[in-house]
Formats: sequence, structure tokens, C-alpha cells
Amino acid sequence: MSRLTIKRGELGEKALQKISISFVLIISIFIVEEHTNIPHEEIVWGALMFLIFSMFYYSVKVELSEQNRVIRAKEEFTDRIFRKIPYPTSVFFVDTDCKIRYANDEVAKIRGFMSRDEIIGKTPEEILGVKRSIIRDVLDTGQVIINQRRSPITDHEGKKRSHLISCFQIKDTDEKLLGALEVLTDITELEKENGRDSM
Repeated sequence: MSRLTIKRGELGEKALQKISISFVLIISIFIVEEHTNIPHEEIVWGALMFLIFSMFYYSVKVELSEQNRVIRAKEEFTDRIFRKIPYPTSVFFVDTDCKIRYANDEVAKIRGFMSRDEIIGKTPEEILGVKRSIIRDVLDTGQVIINQRRSPITDHEGKKRSHLISCFQIKDTDEKLLGALEVLTDITELEKENGRDSM
């Protein structure tokens, strides 16, 4: 059984307990009213309101839980796609604060990190060892870059790596800015081969 199913079950059990208590309270008030002259109208309405609120609260909770489940599923799917992108391609997505939210392991390995889990939440500048990243400019200006050669990146071994870069903003269906995506294609080995071929 999934964690979500258990959580929803617990929510349902608690809500049903509240609803049951409300029903018992209402019935008890009507029984007491038949044998006494105690004023009870405000108490009855209070109990009814509590019952309605409990039912509404439970229905909203279930709906939000389902929405959260769908969102988590989409995020996990996106995350799996990023993870599967292999060398020589390094790819990462930053949010509007220019913090890395998705990435593959190849981005991390450029600067000696073991996996992409170590760079989530960091800035591109921290990872790539540059003063100001290209993706930050794209995030600010909306510029679109496709397969342009960028200045070499120094890897964790001190070697210069050549890359082609593609970078662009990501927006939702309402044109609200979500972040930006950067794709780096390592062409270092290709350049070496081309250099040998031209000799």
C-alpha cells in the first residue's frame, strides 16, 4: 500500500469519526428535547455546521491529496527523463531564482560531484565555476541560444572542456515564467579527432 493511500485512509477515518460524533450529538439533542424544556436551537445549528464543515474539510483534503499525487507523479517523470540523458550531454533546469531543480549526473561530473543529487538547489555558477552563467542571462532577458559554442569550462581535473550550448526560458500555458533550461554538449573529444584528421 502506498504512503498516499495510507494517508488518505487516516484522513478518512478521522473525518468519519468527526461526522459520527456530530450525528450522535444531534440525535442526543433531539432526544433530550423531547423530555425536557432545555433550549437547544443554537446547539443544533452549531452541530449541523460542524457536520457540514467536517464533510467539506474531508472532501477538500481528498481532492488536494489527489492533486498532490498527480503533481508528484509528473515531477518524478520529469526527473527520470533528466536522469536518463547520457554523456556527452549535460542538462539542467533552473527555477526563477536560478537554483538548479533538475539535472542529470553529467552536469555534476563536470566539476567533480558524484551525482546530480549533490547539485540540486545550487546555482549554475557554483557548479560550472563561472562568475555569471549564460542561463542567468537567458532567465533575465528571454534570449534563445541554440547550439552555440561557449567558452571552455574547466573540469574538476583542471582540463578545459569544449561545449555547444542551447539555452532558453521555460513558461507555462499562461506564459508565466517557470525557469530556464540549459543543454551542454561536450565536443572536446570530437575536436581532438577532427584535429588529428586534419594533420
